[in-house]
Order: sequence, then structure tokens, then C-alpha cells
Amino acid sequence: MKKLSFPQRLKDIEIWMSLGLIIAISALTYLPLIGQLGLYHEAWYIIWAGRTQALSTFVSMFSIDRPIIGYIYMRTYLLLGDNPLAWQVFAYLLRLAGAIGFFLLLRQIWPKMRLFTTTAAMLFVVYPGFMQWPNAVVYSLALLSYTSAIYSILFTVIAIRASNKYLAVFAMVLALLCQVGYLFIDEFTLGGVEGLRLILIWYLAAETARSMKARLVKVSLRWAPYLLILGGFLFWRLFIFKSVRPTTNVSLLIGQYALAPFSMMQKAVAETLKGFLDAVLFAWTAPSYQFISITRNRDLLMGVILAILSGALFWLYFRCLRKAGTVDAEEKKEVRSIIVIGFLAVFCAILPVTIANRHIDLSVGGANDRYTLHTTIGAILLALGIVFLLIKNRGRLWLPMGLLFLSVLAQYSNAVYFRNAWETQQRLWWQLAWRAPQFEEGTVLMVNLPGDVYAYAEDYEIWAPANIIYNKVPGTLRIYSEVLYPGSAIQVMRGAEEHRFIRNIEFDRDYNHALIVSMPSTLSCVHIVDGEMPELSLNEPPIVDWVAPYSHNQQIETDVAPQQPPEIIFGQEPPHTWCYYDIVSELCA
Repeated sequence: MKKLSFPQRLKDIEIWMSLGLIIAISALTYLPLIGQLGLYHEAWYIIWAGRTQALSTFVSMFSIDRPIIGYIYMRTYLLLGDNPLAWQVFAYLLRLAGAIGFFLLLRQIWPKMRLFTTTAAMLFVVYPGFMQWPNAVVYSLALLSYTSAIYSILFTVIAIRASNKYLAVFAMVLALLCQVGYLFIDEFTLGGVEGLRLILIWYLAAETARSMKARLVKVSLRWAPYLLILGGFLFWRLFIFKSVRPTTNVSLLIGQYALAPFSMMQKAVAETLKGFLDAVLFAWTAPSYQFISITRNRDLLMGVILAILSGALFWLYFRCLRKAGTVDAEEKKEVRSIIVIGFLAVFCAILPVTIANRHIDLSVGGANDRYTLHTTIGAILLALGIVFLLIKNRGRLWLPMGLLFLSVLAQYSNAVYFRNAWETQQRLWWQLAWRAPQFEEGTVLMVNLPGDVYAYAEDYEIWAPANIIYNKVPGTLRIYSEVLYPGSAIQVMRGAEEHRFIRNIEFDRDYNHALIVSMPSTLSCVHIVDGEMPELSLNEPPIVDWVAPYSHNQQIETDVAPQQPPEIIFGQEPPHTWCYYDIVSELCA
């Protein structure tokens, strides 16, 4: 048997090295704090529904905008339950699966471009434009949708490249199934995915079709099955299904364009250009810049260490490729094609978002960076393609390594931000359980948290955990809530009543039963405000001062046994230190 040289042996194992690099870097980025992340924003009403309602409630909740999601949550909740860690691991595995699918897709199209394809997949898995992944209960489905889309395109390419007709048909069937799956989870993904699919079909058709006419015919035949599925979905979405939710209601959107066509189109164009720059350029720098200014030195140092370790792994991979003589094998013609593909893919991904009157926002704590998720493939191909076109030799190591460093640092700092937010929520609910054994039915909780750590956006972030702790009657809501903001403060002062509808959950809240709870800083204990004798910290924001006299302590029931927050959700009971309050001993005294 002929003995292989080192470069030949290295080429044989290179694909496993690449996969190992992607897995290792993803682990360094996402796993160190995964056990310290919890529930945020919309995740609360999903966990509340699974824990306290019939599982069919999921179907009802999501029937107003994306019906298939309800059935998916029924299955995932049965599998993962209330455990935040289980949901975090699920989301991580989906993100990793997407990166591996992206790597295999690139290797199917450009098998000789080893360094480029591996670097692209490495940057894909840590892309810092999308920072919502710690909210795993909610965004695991977005990751599921995008991962399904990636594999749909991968199977499309396999079907085109397959020499065996049975393999081609099998791959196309898988591609169509994945297409149906992602479309019904997240319709915002379709522009980027279907645009990229068509672009790649056109690109691959040039391998065998010489004339423009032959190329058009081949592209039409190859794209027809996917266009049929896409057309069927759009027909259902636009003409059959009627969304009750205003932000996903097509008729309301058309009405906005009809009332102010020039203004809406001008806004869409401006947001498309801004979103393009955010996804391709600023996503690499803005998050890390923002997080550096708010992350503690100890956490920042750990982020830097993880980023350096990730860079060292990429350096080892690069050095091995240099020994095999494959670093500079990428051809300029292919790189130029990649740049064009990336450029078009980003625009295809952003256009549906901006036309739907949404926009990308990279602010810390905001949720609109979720619209960068499906731009990731295009953004990576465009940015890295430019790097490989303009730079040779070691520049292809150092510039991607710099992007990797910034990405890992931003993602770890983002996890720190969400970890701190979860710790704040845990402290709130454990201390509230120590202080209030039970609440009267109809209590409207209004909670102030340290704004620099975590700010409530919607009322379900309060009433869902409150009912998980304090309501033992399945299928009911006992405690209500509202976020503290100027509008709700006016309602409290007026003693107003109002109706609330959220995802087919309805209730009436009466602000005459408002109870104000505050934790003004991370060093403060939770304080239930007594409206008759309000004693407030100097750190309280003005809005708490305004509503403090309207806080009704009589909403607290003291003649019942204290409620215990479930540990699987809220973690173990904290040590009984300065902020501990033994309500039982106090009542007995």
C-alpha cells in the first residue's frame, strides 16, 4: 500500500478538522454561561401556558398569526418542559446544526475552497448581528425555521449535483419538506431563503448550460417545484388566512401603503439601506462596542480569554492548511461570484422585513436584531468574499480572526447581560414570595426593576410568573399586571378599568387594585410600596413616586401559607441574607 504524504493525509481529514473547529468555537462561545440563562419576555406566557393550561392552549394562542407554531410548541414543551436549561441546549443545538448545514452547503458548491468555506461557517455560528438566542424558548423556533431553510437549500444543491436520479429525487423531496417546514414557522425568512435558492440554481445552471436560453430553461425546471410550494404558501397567507394580530395582518399593511404610499416606500428604501449596512458592516462592531461599555471587568476578561482561545483554534487550522498547500487555492472568479451572491442574498433577506414596516436595530436589549438572523448567510458571503478578494496570504488569517474575536466577545458579553437579567428576575420573585404569602384575586401588579439591567416590555412578563407561583387553579388567571410607564401611571391615578387581549388570552384589570413593587437598583431589596405610608428609596425613578400613593397593600393576603416558587423555573431558594423576610415568623409575632 502506497504511503500517503502529510499534505495528502491532511486533505483527507480536513473536513473533520473543519467540523471540529466549528463545534469547538460554538462551545466556547455559548456553553460557558448556558446554565445561568433563564426566561425572558414572550417566553413567560409560553411556559405559563404549558404549566398551567391544557396543551391545546398553544394552538389557540398562535392561531391568530402563525398556526403551525402552536403545534410545534405542544411537542417541544412535552419534550423540554419548564426547564430553562433544556430550552437553552435545544436552541444551541439548532444553531450548531444550522452552521454545519451551511458548511456542507458551501462544500457542495465550492469543494476546493477549503479555507473560505470553513472560515465562513465558523463566522456563521458566532455571527454577532443576532443576539436574541438567550431567549431560547421564543427564538429556538426562529433557529428551527432558519436551520430548516438552510437544509432545504443544501438538499436542493445535492439534487442538482447528484449523478444518481434516485438520489436527486430523494434530495428534492427532503428540500421541499424543509421548505414547507420553515415557511409556516417564520414567513419573514422566505425572501432571503427563496432568493438565495434561485440565485444558487442560476449559478449552478451555468455549469452545464452554455446559452442564455438553455440556462433559463434549466433554471425554470429546477426552480418550479419550489416555486409551486412558495406560491401555495403565499396564496394561503395573503388570501385565505386572516391574521388577527395587527403586526402580521396583511390587509392592515396594505391599508398603510394605500394611505401614504410615498412615505411608506421612502421609509422602506431607507430602512433597507440601513439594514444592509447593519447586517453586513455594523453587526461586527456595534454589539461588541456597546457591550464593552456595560460589562464588568471580570466578565469582560473572561470574554477576551474565550475570544483568544477561539482565535488560537482558527490559527491552528490555518497553519495546518498552509502545510497542505491549500490556503491560496481559491480562485478570484469564484470569489467574485460569491460576493455577488452574498450581496443579492442580503437584499432579498431585508426587503420583506422593511416592506412589512419592520426594521433592524442592533441596540442592546432590543429585540429587532432578530431580523438579522436570516441575513446571516448573505452577510457572511459578502463580507468574507471581499476579504478574500482583496487580501492574500496571512491577511486571510488575521482579518477573519479579528472578526471572530469581536464576535465571540460580543456573544459572551450578551450572555452576561441576559444572565444578569435572569438573576434580577429570580431575586424579584423569591423576595416577593418571602414578603407576600398570596394576593387577592384581581390584583394588578406593577413592578419596577433596575432599568440598566432588565426592563419589562409587556405585562405578561409579570402576570405569567406571578400566576405560576400564586395560582394553583389550572386554566385560570388570578393575578394581572401592567408595565410601569407614563400611560399606565395615568391609568393608576384615574383608577381606570381596561380590557386586555393577548394571543386569545383575555382579562379585565382594575387599577383600583394596583400594587406597586420596586427594586430600584441591583443592590436594593424588593420593596412592596404601602400607598398609605409610602417610604421610597432615593434611587426610585420618578414614575414610582407618582404611583406610590395608589399602591394597595390590602391586596396581599396574610392568612394563608406562603407560596414557594418552583425551583425548576426559578432556581434554588437564595440564601437568607439581608433581603430575606420571614413572613411566617412576622405574622406569628
